[in-house]
Amino acid sequence: MEDLGFLDKKCQLSKEDVIQSFGYYIETLWKNTEIKNYIAWTRTENDDIYSNFEYIYKKITPAS
Repeated sequence: MEDLGFLDKKCQLSKEDVIQSFGYYIETLWKNTEIKNYIAWTRTENDDIYSNFEYIYKKITPAS
């Protein structure tokens, strides 16, 4: 998911393509409690880690 966020920032993907191909997985992973806990834990050392994943999640989900 980090790569999707990176590629989107570089204008290599359209929002529609990302939603169509990966939307379900992005939302499911981001909302998963264990993954949220892991990201929070890793961010204690580096608050920028998984920022592209968070970016792409926020971009494709309304009012996230």
